[in-house]
Amino acid sequence: LLERSVLPVEAQAAVLARAGGNPLYAEEFARLFRERGAVDDAAMPESVQGIIAARLDLLTAEAKALVQAAAVLGKVFWLGAVAAISGRERWSVEQELHDLERRELIRRERRGSVEGEIEYAFRHLLVRDVAYGQIPRGERAEKHRSAATWIESLGRPDDHSEMLAHHFVSALELSRASGIVEAALTEAARAALRIAGDRALALNAWARAAELFGHAVTLWPE
Repeated sequence: LLERSVLPVEAQAAVLARAGGNPLYAEEFARLFRERGAVDDAAMPESVQGIIAARLDLLTAEAKALVQAAAVLGKVFWLGAVAAISGRERWSVEQELHDLERRELIRRERRGSVEGEIEYAFRHLLVRDVAYGQIPRGERAEKHRSAATWIESLGRPDDHSEMLAHHFVSALELSRASGIVEAALTEAARAALRIAGDRALALNAWARAAELFGHAVTLWPE
């Protein structure tokens, strides 16, 4: 990763002491070292999550916002969705994602699961988790709602029913946690869960259907 034979003695000792045999920590440390040029031993994060957070903090505000928009979608995400959530032009987002790919935070997939969309994935789920955790809680609901709106724009709701339900329900739960109750969002989440449950039943996925309908009962006990 560093394209060199050895690390400086101090850095090598620090990473060996902290990695604890975890190769992912060593890899992320190497990338952080490459991006910073040096890492102060006293300031070295103790965990893989800390290393990833330090790498994300080196990004520009615009690039970090795109990583967070992608994180809302999950480990796999799409160019159009990130552009919709971030409110930026596709060409600008694509350039930024190319740089994030060069930094080895994400990778571009050869084949996409959404027709007509370029698909990407986080190189490791922890990168997605750390980025998602950095989104202010007050913003998460709106980002999930934007994701749901983008999914709706694709058409063929049955094919994307589970994704749609996930984002509408996430938006609803986060809004409720903030003390906001919105009738339109409530109905959208209810309808999305119903469609996803019916879709699971049609595919004979009984356990998944029960889980989806059970979630609806939890949200609306009446």
